[in-house]
Amino acid sequence: MGRIIYKKADEKGELNLVVGNVSYIRDGKSGQIFIGVTVERWNPDIKEAEKVFLSISAWNNEDGRAMADRVRKAKLGVGSFASFLTNAFKDDSPAEDGTKRATASLINFQYNAKWSFGADNSERNIIVGTVARTHSFDEDSFKVTIPVNNSVKMEDGSYDTAWYGILFKNTENANMADRARKLLDKGTSCAILCGSLRVSESNGYVNNDLYGFEMVLSAKKQEEEAA
Repeated sequence: MGRIIYKKADEKGELNLVVGNVSYIRDGKSGQIFIGVTVERWNPDIKEAEKVFLSISAWNNEDGRAMADRVRKAKLGVGSFASFLTNAFKDDSPAEDGTKRATASLINFQYNAKWSFGADNSERNIIVGTVARTHSFDEDSFKVTIPVNNSVKMEDGSYDTAWYGILFKNTENANMADRARKLLDKGTSCAILCGSLRVSESNGYVNNDLYGFEMVLSAKKQEEEAA
C-alpha cells in the first residue's frame, strides 16, 4: 500500500507527496490521464490510519505543464513504483466494499528523485529510487546508497547523477537500522524520508549524507515484510 510520505499546508494551499505502486491507469475523455494508487491516510477522528483509493488526474495545462504527455512518455503503468506530488485530496463517495475514495490533481511525478521541502531545521528530503549498495557499520547502524539521476547541475549546465548515503540508527524509540537491514537490500525500490542534507568532499568525491527516519516500500517488498 502507498503512503503520503510528506504533507504541507499553508496559505498557498496543500501539497501531498504520495509514494506507491500504480493500481490502474486510464485515459480520460478530455486528454487527461487518471492514475490510481491505494494509500494509507491518517484519520484524526478515529485516530488511526485508513485505506483510501486515490485517483490522481494528470492534465496538459495551459501553463505549459504537460503532465498527461509526460505520463505517457514515461510509460507509467500498472505496477510502477513512483512518487506523485499532488494538491489537496477531495473526498469522493465510498466504493461498494466501503473503501474510502479521493481525488487529486498531479503537479509532478518521478520514478527516481530527491524531493526537498522546508529549510534549515525543518528541512525534509525524500529519496525515491533503487538501493545500489548497503553497509552495516555495527548492530545499531545500517546505511544504504541510492543514486538519483539528473539531480546535480554541473557548471556547463548539464545534469549528473548524485549518490545519496542514507544512515539508519537504532534508538530507544525505534529500531530503524534493524528494519532497514531486513528490508532494504540491493535492488529494492523504496522511498525514504530523511532530514537535512549534509554535503562534504573527500578524496575528490562528493558525499551526500542523510539520516533516514521513515521508509515506504514497493508492493513486492511489503508482501515480503508481511510474510
